[in-house]
Parts: sequence; C-alpha cells; structure tokens
Amino acid sequence: MNKNLALTSLVGALTLSALSHAAETQTPANPPPAAVTLDGLKIIGELSGDQAVFTLTATARVENPKGGSLELLSGTVALSEVGPHLKWHVRAEQNRFILVFERGGKFPIQLKFNAAVRDHEGWKSVDFHVAPSALQTVVLRGLAPDTQFNFPGAARPERKDNAFLSFLPPDGAVNLSWKQAPTETEGKLFYSAEMLSQITVSPGLMRQVALLNFKVMQGELNRMTLLLRGSGEVTRVQGDQVLAWNVEPAANSADRRLIVQLNQPQKDQFALQVQMQTPLGAFPQLADALRLQAEGATRFAGYFRIVNEGAVRLEVAQASGLSQISPEQFPESDATRAALRVTGSQRFAYRLSGPDFTLRIQADQIVPELGVSELLGYHLGENELAIDAEFELEIRDAPLRELSLRVPKGYALARLSAQGMSDYFLREPPDQPEAELRWVYGQPVTGRQVVQLRLENNKPLGETVWTLPRIEVARAKSVRGHLAASADAGFRLTAERMQGLTEIATAFFPRKVAGIQAAFRLSDPSWQAALRVERLPQTVQADVLHLFSVGEGIAYGSSVVNFVVSGAPMQSFKVELSDEYFNVEFTGKEIRNWQNTDGGYVVQLHTPVPDAYTLLATY
Repeated sequence: MNKNLALTSLVGALTLSALSHAAETQTPANPPPAAVTLDGLKIIGELSGDQAVFTLTATARVENPKGGSLELLSGTVALSEVGPHLKWHVRAEQNRFILVFERGGKFPIQLKFNAAVRDHEGWKSVDFHVAPSALQTVVLRGLAPDTQFNFPGAARPERKDNAFLSFLPPDGAVNLSWKQAPTETEGKLFYSAEMLSQITVSPGLMRQVALLNFKVMQGELNRMTLLLRGSGEVTRVQGDQVLAWNVEPAANSADRRLIVQLNQPQKDQFALQVQMQTPLGAFPQLADALRLQAEGATRFAGYFRIVNEGAVRLEVAQASGLSQISPEQFPESDATRAALRVTGSQRFAYRLSGPDFTLRIQADQIVPELGVSELLGYHLGENELAIDAEFELEIRDAPLRELSLRVPKGYALARLSAQGMSDYFLREPPDQPEAELRWVYGQPVTGRQVVQLRLENNKPLGETVWTLPRIEVARAKSVRGHLAASADAGFRLTAERMQGLTEIATAFFPRKVAGIQAAFRLSDPSWQAALRVERLPQTVQADVLHLFSVGEGIAYGSSVVNFVVSGAPMQSFKVELSDEYFNVEFTGKEIRNWQNTDGGYVVQLHTPVPDAYTLLATY
C-alpha cells in the first residue's frame, strides 16, 4: 500500500516537471527588453562645497508598442526627484536606476539626483554613468571662472554665461574632477607712470596733449587719479581701458583732480591720452603749462616738447625741475607721431624726473614779412579807364591768412585771381580817400604767391591830364616793379609829372602790352605820376578797286575799299554812289548797318576802327 502511494507521487512529480519544462521551452519567463533610445540628453550640475546636484533631462523614444526598459543611471548616486511620469516608472536596483515603459512612443524624462563627492589632494570628484546617446551636453554651475578640471574622455569645459559647458564621452561615463584655483592675496599697490607731453601754442590758445603709460608692479588699479595744477580745462580722455572720467575740485586746495574710471581692474601695463587747453589773451602773453601728476605713483617721469603753430614766437621763461635736451632726443614712436604732431618752426624739449616742476612760456605774435613785386598796366580808352595789376608776393617768417590792398574809388573789380582764395570784400569807407580790397585765404599761405586783378571805370577821362591812381599792398616791407601806360588809337600819352618813377623804353617792359606808349620802373613805393592826354587829328586814306561785268540788259559792279585810319578811330564810313545803282550790299568786319543818304551810303560799325579796314560793296 505504501509502495503504491510512493510510486504514484513520483510519477506525478515527473509529469509536472515535464509539463513545466515544456512550458518553459515554448514561452520564456523574462522577455528581453525592447530597444529604447534617448534624444537631447542634457545634464545640469550645481556644484557647491561638498554637494553635487544634477538635473537630467531627455526625451525617450520607445519603438516597441508593448514598451521596454533602459538603464538610465548607475554609480554612487541617489535619486532625489522624479518629474511627471505617465506610462513609465523608475525601478531602483543596486546602484542602478532603470526606466520601465508600459507602451511605445516618446516620453519626456526629467530626473534630479545627488552624486557622492570625494576629496583627494585638494581635488573634488564625482563618478557615475548615464545611458549613452548621440550628443550629451553637460553644464556645470556654481564654480569660479578660474576653476581647474580633469574630465577624461570629455570635451574641455569652456566658460560661457557664468557656467562651464562640456560634452560627455560616447560611453556616457562621468568621471569629473575639479579644483578651485588658489585665491590671490591682494598686496599693496605699486605702480609707475611715464608721461610724454606736447604743448602747442597758437594765436589765442595753448593746447596740451599728454600720453601717459602706466605699469602696475603690485596690486591692481580700478581707477586712476591725476592731480591738475594750473589754469586750463581737460577736453578729452582716451584709452582702451577708459570707462568714464570726471574733474573734481581737490579738498582744501585750489588744485583739481581728474578721476578716470577704468573698465576693468588693471594689473599690468595700460595707457591713457589726456587732451587739455588753456585760452590765451592778446600777445605778448606769459602762460604757465598745466601740470599733470599721477597721484600715488611710485615713480613719475617723462618728457615735454613745446612747439609753435602759426604766427607765434616762443621763449621758455622758466623751467624749474626740468632738464633741457635736444629736440631730436624726444622719444618718438608710431603713437607719438599720430598724437603729437609737430607743425611749427620752433621746438623745445625737456626731460622730467619728478612730479614737482614749473614750466612758464613767453609767447609773442610774429608779423609776416611781405615782399611785393608788381606789374601795373594803366589803359585809357574812349569810354573807360582800366587797371591791370599782377602782384608776386613773397611771404616769410609767418603764414598769411588775409591780404588787403588800397585801390582807387570809383573802380569796379572785374577780375581777381589768387590761388587758395576763399572770399574777397571790396568796400569804400566814406572817411577815407581810397577803397579797400581784402581777400581771405582758405588756409594760411606762405612762400611765393601770385595775385592778378583788373579794375574798370566805365567813364571817359574828360581831362587833359590823367593822374594815375596808385594800388598799394598793405603792410608790405619792400616793393619793386614796373608800370606801363597804354591808350586806344587816337590818343597820345606823354609824361607830365613823375615822382618815384624811372622812365624806361617800352621794349623793356616785362610783359607785352597792346598800345603801350610809356613805361616806368618803380623806385619808391609812394610814387606819383601824371600823364598828358592828347587826341590826335583823324586822317583817312582809301585805296579802291572797281570791278564791273556787263550782262544782257544789266550791269554788275563790286568795289573793294582798303581804308588806312590814323589819329582818332572811325565809327562810320561814307561811300558815294549814284542813284542809278540798286541792290547795294556792304560786307566787312563789325558792320552794324548801312543807310541811304544823299549821294551815297553811310556804313555804321559796332566798334571804331583805329587803323586798317577793308570794305566790300556790291551793286
């Protein structure tokens, strides 16, 4: 009985085992996980002290509609927060966190976890592993800009927007170590300053440009304070490190302080450029240079250069605390050539060895020395008087900005030619016997300048003695030149009264002049001349050639008349012709019209003929 029961139990057990084995062979108990991938994986770490908090965001893509799983995180980490998770959950195992999805699709993932921070020889490190994906971005916050990193396999962390940015290696391993750079102790500030300054004195203004080169040997400079002593104003402060500047009065003193705020602390070399100016009164003038001193500098030295601009003569009246050097020893570079341009003819250079100095400058005006060589041509016409003048100016010692001439009243300016002229003014003061012609140059001129002008008076002389009006250049130191007198045909000019002039042959006049009758050389700038005017008697000589041709019922004729006029010019010609001729026409130069009169015709001309003239008559 017992043996039968034992046999029955054994057979049942074998049957159940066989059935179970068959079931395991047909359907596995643990199906393999479906493929799950991550897109846009990003880890943001907040590192402070001994804590490291990371936030992981990504998008999970599950291809299998029945779901799947993915080992997202592993290592010495602790999960602290899980974002909204519909249709998926996190399964925690031994130092592993697995995402389990119930169905296929795309699922946003957001996890927050803490990583264990280990210290070793001043380095802090974390070590964990995330699921690999195409591009894994890591952002590290809470670290100083000078933090040092050791991140094997990852991209070198770069500083961006108060954080460090890197990318994980392809296998997703995060083996990050970092160390805070040692804090630099701030020492006492030591710096030196060197100044290259140029003072330019021009009429009415003294400009000063200072190039300051600073070198910080210890500490750092957030702002620069410069002490100003003397009259004058700061007009501009330039430099790559300049953020703002302001001038403030110094406490308990008449001095002022120029405060330059720098855009960042300076620990090495930097440069500033300061522009100043001081208004000057009427020359002569005694002016003190504006003193610029770097406050708190361990060493302050430099160089001064003093130059003139325009018609100014300089003299250094006092230079205490300075050593005069040759102008060629003034340090030159591309920066000084661009900022400190030398324009004048005078240069003084000094070396500065300390902040205590005095520089006083004596300035006086230079009057340009003007030499004039002139050619004057006076012309007498039937109904006008004209003066052609050419002045060759030699300007020395100082540039010339404008020029004035004393010209006779009643004359109009027909032409004025002067190189570089900007504008001119002609006025006739009622309280002066002469008019004033003044022209202004666009830029100051020096050296040789040529001026040409023509004055006209559209009135006949009406007198037998012509007193030549004088044209004078104001403030001319020396005057030399020649004078010529010419007239239209029919006038004879003879010298009546001369003073300060030497008569010369007309062929020796430096320029060819039509109708010239008298020429003189100037021996005194205040010359005087009077010419007697005589009208010559008029004589006309005619040479005539007649040509006739006879046709059927009609005769044609033409006459060529060659006139030779001497004395006064001819305004019209009278030609006698019998009344039996008709279709009469006249051809010739400057013919205005012709009129039929008793016994012939009168031919009127536009311009009087002074000498030879040819007239053709056809009839």
